[in-house]
Amino acid sequence: MFVGDALLTLKTSSATQCQLACTLHATCQHFSFLAPEKAVGHEEKEITSNCTLMTRDSTQTFSVNASVGTTSGFSLKNCTGTVMSPIRNYSLVQQFVSWEEAQRRCNQTHTGLAVIHSKQHLQNALQALGGATGSTWLGLHRQVAGQWKWTNMFEKWEPGFDVPGCVHYFSEKWRSEICNASFHSMCQYEYSVFGQSVKVFRYVQERRNWSDAERFCREEGGDLASILTQQEHAAFQEVAQAEGAGQGISIWIGLSRSDSTHPWMWSNGKLPMSSAAADGQNCGDLLYVNTSVSWLEALELCKQRGLRLLHILSEDTQTQLNLLLSSLPQAYGTHTHTHSHTHSHTHSRGAWVGLERCMINPSAPWEWVESALAFTNWHPDHPRNPCSYHCGLVGALQPGNYTWLDECCSREHPFICQDRGFSPVGQRGLVL
Repeated sequence: MFVGDALLTLKTSSATQCQLACTLHATCQHFSFLAPEKAVGHEEKEITSNCTLMTRDSTQTFSVNASVGTTSGFSLKNCTGTVMSPIRNYSLVQQFVSWEEAQRRCNQTHTGLAVIHSKQHLQNALQALGGATGSTWLGLHRQVAGQWKWTNMFEKWEPGFDVPGCVHYFSEKWRSEICNASFHSMCQYEYSVFGQSVKVFRYVQERRNWSDAERFCREEGGDLASILTQQEHAAFQEVAQAEGAGQGISIWIGLSRSDSTHPWMWSNGKLPMSSAAADGQNCGDLLYVNTSVSWLEALELCKQRGLRLLHILSEDTQTQLNLLLSSLPQAYGTHTHTHSHTHSHTHSRGAWVGLERCMINPSAPWEWVESALAFTNWHPDHPRNPCSYHCGLVGALQPGNYTWLDECCSREHPFICQDRGFSPVGQRGLVL
């Protein structure tokens, strides 16, 4: 065991906890931990402490004594690649205000509106909500026609390299690359103890493709590195530079994106760094997806996102929809095909919503997938109700006038998804 001047003795369940206690102590330099079963063997009563935090001044000679069952080690305060931060806690503020006002108040009294980067964060936030119902503000926002971002979101993209693929760290920037390229990699190991979250980065010299690098890290008890803050970026850089993998060396990190219809995701299950796909545009809780599919395919794709095809149940929702569509560069309206020996035929051009009517009953009313029709905004010439028109979309047969149109369900259009809890009014704030 290490020998030095004892600062504090306490009881911990493992040498790792003892080391963290030393790391968090202002002046601890090293520690000694006696395993509980060994300690009980030495003492015929339950122990009250088995972790000793120690220090020594520069004039003392460092010495080690042999001791069965004792683990000794050093503080991690100055270790390269280690990041410690308090475990994130959340508080529910039972006041109905705008998002901007919620952000201002949270910045004054807490650390900001709630940011959720992991499943554990989400569980903690849900626990803070308790049995509360209704909508609650988070620290998620976007600029006009931009992507959704957390208020404290960290990213280090090389301009022009944020395209679908797997991401590597290169000269202090992030670049997307084909996933079967062969690079070095960085693993991370995370644990929580004493109210602290600890992340440790470890460089892997061997070259692998992204999937094999991810598999290697997981087999070692970790995962490919995620970089969520400036502090983590600095720790990552320190490890890379210490291993001689600085400028000009590619290192896989745990960020990937399969295609333009899916968001960026971290390998270790962290929630998307941005909730919007590149081909999507958002407004409030509405998501426009610029991928042309049939109505049934649109219905399923929204479900896969945990959303539903848009239900326009009020004039407020229609107004929100108008704002979204007005921000898009895509044209809405009709296009006409003229076939030889036939009359010209006009097809609707717009975006699918969750509007339908029964295919086997010609007199069936129009309704939303999950509710009855209360508010309506049909184009004056719609619904036309021919035998093959059973699905609804929104479009502008006249510039700026977005109305409802009926259409053949098998035709392909972009579509609009909606959060099931969508509400355009003020909401409560969840803060951390």
